[in-house]
Amino acid sequence: RLQPEIAALKKRPDLLAYWQAIEQLEMLSIDYVVKAIRKMGWEFYEYVKISMDYFAEQQLGVASQYRRLLERFVEMLTEVGILKQIGARWEVIRVPEAKDIETQWQTLKNQYPVVEMELTLLKRCGDKLATILQEDEDPLPLLFSENQAINVAKLSQDALSAQVMNTLVQQVVSAAVEKGPQNRRLRILEMGAGTGGTTAYILPHLPAQQIDYVFTDCSNAFLNQAQEKFGDYPFIQYRRLNIEQPIEKQGFKTGDYDIIIAANVLHATRYLRQSVQQVQRLLRPEGLLILLENTKPLRFLDLIFGLTEGWWRFQDDDLRPHHPFISTSQWQTLLKQNGFQETGVASPEEGGILSQQAVIIAEAVKDDAPLEEVEKTSAYWLIFADKQGIGRSLQTQLQVQGDRGITVFAGESYEQRSEENYQINPERLGDFEQLLKSIGSSSLQGIVHLWSLDTPSANLITTSVLEKTAAKSCGSVLYLIQALLKTGESKQPSVWLVTQGAVATKASAPVLGLAQSPLWGLGKSIALEHPELKTILVDLEAQGSVHRAAQALFDEMGSERQDNQMAFRGESRYVARLVQQVQTETALPVTFREDATYLITGGLGKLGLLVAEWLVKQGAKHLVLVGRSAPKPITELQLNKLEEAGAQIKVIQADIAVADSVTVLLSEIQQSLPPLRGIIHAAGVLDDGVLLQQTWDRFAKVMAPKVSGAWHLHQLTQHLSLDFFVLFSTAASLLGSTGQANHAAANSFLDALAHYRHSLGLPAVTINWGPWSQQGAAREAQFKTKGLEAFNPQQGLQILDYVLTQATPQVGAIKMNWSTLPQPLAGLLTTRGIETRGIET
Repeated sequence: RLQPEIAALKKRPDLLAYWQAIEQLEMLSIDYVVKAIRKMGWEFYEYVKISMDYFAEQQLGVASQYRRLLERFVEMLTEVGILKQIGARWEVIRVPEAKDIETQWQTLKNQYPVVEMELTLLKRCGDKLATILQEDEDPLPLLFSENQAINVAKLSQDALSAQVMNTLVQQVVSAAVEKGPQNRRLRILEMGAGTGGTTAYILPHLPAQQIDYVFTDCSNAFLNQAQEKFGDYPFIQYRRLNIEQPIEKQGFKTGDYDIIIAANVLHATRYLRQSVQQVQRLLRPEGLLILLENTKPLRFLDLIFGLTEGWWRFQDDDLRPHHPFISTSQWQTLLKQNGFQETGVASPEEGGILSQQAVIIAEAVKDDAPLEEVEKTSAYWLIFADKQGIGRSLQTQLQVQGDRGITVFAGESYEQRSEENYQINPERLGDFEQLLKSIGSSSLQGIVHLWSLDTPSANLITTSVLEKTAAKSCGSVLYLIQALLKTGESKQPSVWLVTQGAVATKASAPVLGLAQSPLWGLGKSIALEHPELKTILVDLEAQGSVHRAAQALFDEMGSERQDNQMAFRGESRYVARLVQQVQTETALPVTFREDATYLITGGLGKLGLLVAEWLVKQGAKHLVLVGRSAPKPITELQLNKLEEAGAQIKVIQADIAVADSVTVLLSEIQQSLPPLRGIIHAAGVLDDGVLLQQTWDRFAKVMAPKVSGAWHLHQLTQHLSLDFFVLFSTAASLLGSTGQANHAAANSFLDALAHYRHSLGLPAVTINWGPWSQQGAAREAQFKTKGLEAFNPQQGLQILDYVLTQATPQVGAIKMNWSTLPQPLAGLLTTRGIETRGIET
């Protein structure tokens, strides 16, 4: 039907010149990029390699909102052979020459007046790229100022490509109106109409007596401008519409429109699938969507529109990993997967510059009931989403396979933002209960918890960060589990607890996600205490790409594997296994110097005093025993015996969970004792209770001496030349422990800290102790029910002596009847340990 009109558009004599001019603009765009990078302080030298993070943040100082634009710059330079990608880095393979851009620009303006608007905006933005990317200038006045003779509004309406494509849209709309029902008024909605560039082509050709036209945008400013611009058309309504929000809450009805026009708007939404589904819901059965979109990237457009926030808002990385545009065939597939049955494409040419755009016509399904049925019966997942975008990417991948993913973000208060998105306060149990009630927990297939990922790297954390991270990570999981258990559902969802760089896969591997590590102890305890939840712990690669991380997690969620503890590093999938420690012949000797001081935190407890006595027997002459309380009379007697053996014993009351107390403690050692050469961190408190009885205050109480205390000792002694730094951890962090989730969480931090110190070249070992007989008969009996047997003092001290001679950062010292190992832990004893590219080795 439209072939004659399309043929007429193709015969325009200025199309060839326009095509040639755009090719020149594309090369000029490269020159502007090179100029901007040099202006930001970086020079191109052959063979120099760059990594994106360091290049953006340290070398160029690019503001975070322009990170994706910078990535596009790097892609452009790779396209023209200036850079070459090698793995995750780029190498300069050709040094670009410095060009006289002003002269080039003037030559093109004289030679190709058909692209005067494009050239003007490219120069205006290109000259300011460096200052804009470094956040020294606002780009919006360059694009939208009405004081400029040429601005984005003019470009979107009067540029040659706009003229041709808007005319094509108008012809498609006119044909649809002519074919539409004659017994009632036809309802047309234009979404994201903006400056009205496309609207201006359509309105003069519509029969006013047959049409109700709804002009929508999410900006009130554009709506006000449109009312002035189109005041002569009485059949128009002006309404605010954000297609990414629930349409009913904005006053729109489902199935209310015969035609929807979306010109250059849907690509600016975060999730195309969700946006297309929203559009489909607005249409009547067999209603038409008329879509105008760019289908291939153009460099000069990226340098102009790429300065706006909306250009890079997309977060469906599986569909759009690098750029907001998708191809014509991708659009057709997407539409057919999301409620449209017939699609067609109108394009004025094949292979020319206007083939970079397309008008796509799609017909809504005859009856939207099947789509609604799919939404009701498909599995859905609850995703506690991170700020990096892994959760959003996961949501998109679930949608592709026909499942629903509901994202939940951390915020100050409870809020349902849309059907697929919520916000809750991580510190309020009531918010979690309200959330589960709202979504209907009975049909919930799984939960993915990603909030732990929003944590600074280990080299940036402070005590305050550790406390806040623990509350958001472990605290939110505690409330989530309590809320789930309170629903009383007989079939509970699987729970996926995700961290990033929180566990070590090798002895020397850095643990950059150190602050996230307590979640592993908590997760292991949940798995033991509530096996019906099927708790899975996943550690993603630190500083890996969002898309790769989401893909690895998505693949694991859909697999039939039985492992419940795993870590992804590159192409490898590691799983947790217990391996018997092999005693080495080349043990590292440890000597206890008479001219050195040794510090024991928790030194006034039974275990601390036992270790102190052993140190003295090994030759230590100066001990500092730290406790929060003054020693009891019976303890004083033991201390006197140590002094009678020739040792100087200094007792210091201090709370190692408080940084100032540790500072004073170390200062006192420095001023009055020989140099500090060794630390044994044995401090800790217990507050046992099953998960349903726990509170965050009880968690914080247990975690303070372990987490904050260990961190203070690390931070304030890392400049000292220590012979050893021993962390008394527990089997609970290695295996989990029912009724001791807080204890397991706190000690998991100690395990991660030991690995982190090793990666820095500092001494450290964490010992995951099983029970000692010093803990009391009742405690010993309790452990026996779990298959654990207690060490007597001699056995425990022999193990400590052995561990101090080893170079490994973590050792489990457990006396256990392995045949009684609970089912969730049985897999830890198999021999399989790493799976690479799908092959188990």
